[in-house]
Amino acid sequence: MALNKTFFGPKVFSLNKIKPAIKPSIAEKIDVNDHRGLRHGRDRYAGFKIGNYLDPAPMIFNRDGSSIYLGDMYRGCPAFFIGGGPSFENVDKTLLSSPGFLTASVNNSVKSYRPNLWFEVDDPTHFMKSIWLDPKITKFVPFDHTEKTIFDNEKWEDMTTKVGDCPNVFYYRRNERFNPDQFLFESTVNWGNHKDFGGGRSVMLAAIRILFYLGVREIFLLGVDFGMSKEQKYHFEQERSDSSIKNNNATFSMLIERFTQLRPIFEKNDFYIYNCNPNSQLKVFPLVDYKEAIDYCTENMPKDLAKERTEGLYDRKANEEVKNKVNGKDKDQTKKELDEARKELNDAKKELEDLDTENKTEEEINKIVLELQEKIKNKRSIFREKEKIKNFVWYGKAKNKE
Repeated sequence: MALNKTFFGPKVFSLNKIKPAIKPSIAEKIDVNDHRGLRHGRDRYAGFKIGNYLDPAPMIFNRDGSSIYLGDMYRGCPAFFIGGGPSFENVDKTLLSSPGFLTASVNNSVKSYRPNLWFEVDDPTHFMKSIWLDPKITKFVPFDHTEKTIFDNEKWEDMTTKVGDCPNVFYYRRNERFNPDQFLFESTVNWGNHKDFGGGRSVMLAAIRILFYLGVREIFLLGVDFGMSKEQKYHFEQERSDSSIKNNNATFSMLIERFTQLRPIFEKNDFYIYNCNPNSQLKVFPLVDYKEAIDYCTENMPKDLAKERTEGLYDRKANEEVKNKVNGKDKDQTKKELDEARKELNDAKKELEDLDTENKTEEEINKIVLELQEKIKNKRSIFREKEKIKNFVWYGKAKNKE
């Protein structure tokens, strides 16, 4: 299936100019801690564009603050991004278990489907314990969260376990001054704007930025509805107040504007996003049928993994080499050639066994022995080659008996 990568959709929202740097009157604690705990950038609110320096800027870290390079580890791999919208309830989730692509989700969307990759930006206690403790899920979280504790949503109590104690967790640094022109190549991960720059932040921005860093170049959106009401909130259990619903819808509107700015920049860098929800309010990206997206992502994968062939893989090259030497030989001919090679090998061995050492110096004996050993070696090599040919003609494979 060939996806349309040239359609830009209806013209909406002109590019907004970035506001001049303003120092917020009240800094948010989480970003201050990110900044103090691990600082490689210049401006506390913005990253610097990667490419201006000889070495790539550190992007991903472990708990101790050591840089871990994960760039392009999923080079060319498509991904399905799962948002929190209730439309995901109607998605055939069995198809997401197909091989050939990644699954990524945010926040408590894991309740409905457990992905390969997971992203968050909020307090760690907001999210299910099973996410943090599951080593199968690769987690990307702000560096500030390393020493924060998680919450036991079964016993409904705080835990002593810290984010940094959990398996398969990687950390990144955030910035909060949105700049579309350098969004994909900043030294830190943008998740929107601080309120003094207009506000509007979202984990979706951080997730898309990191997916691009990891090498993903095609993203298919699921559960990205961009509309919340009292009746339609999430595809997992979570109540929302009237003010929260209002704020979420305002964020969705802000994101629509930002994605409108980002789409031409994405596609200039061969980065494409598609929406699989025909009822989504996010119309910036082309609509693609979910099943067609699955087929596209899996077109080079075996249709039935249980029937994927393994027989012959270990000796495939040997079989191909022997096949080229068969040249239409039949069973009788190959057996005759093998018998002749076996006789020549046995004769060479007997010649060494019956060596007459009488009236010969030690030097002469050693010379003859070496010559006979080399002869035996050559005859054995010929015999084994004839044996491979015979086995290929008789049994369809070149494997020797020994």
